[in-house]
Amino acid sequence: MSNPRKQLPRRSDEDWYRLIMDCRKSGLSDAQFCRVNGIPNSSFCTAIKRLRKKSFAIPEAGDVDIYDLTLPK
Repeated sequence: MSNPRKQLPRRSDEDWYRLIMDCRKSGLSDAQFCRVNGIPNSSFCTAIKRLRKKSFAIPEAGDVDIYDLTLPK
């Protein structure tokens, strides 16, 4: 009998880092970003903890500055 659970892709540390930084730059909460991108929130949080232990520079949610780069009219 096959496993009914959907197998999620295995991501490298670099893949997780890119996703986390995309989340931080998006302005969404971690939970919102995960929901929009179909990522289990628990996997996302585990990846953040694992990468911080490996000394990746992961900012806290809300710590990334977002600049408005629109040109004045």
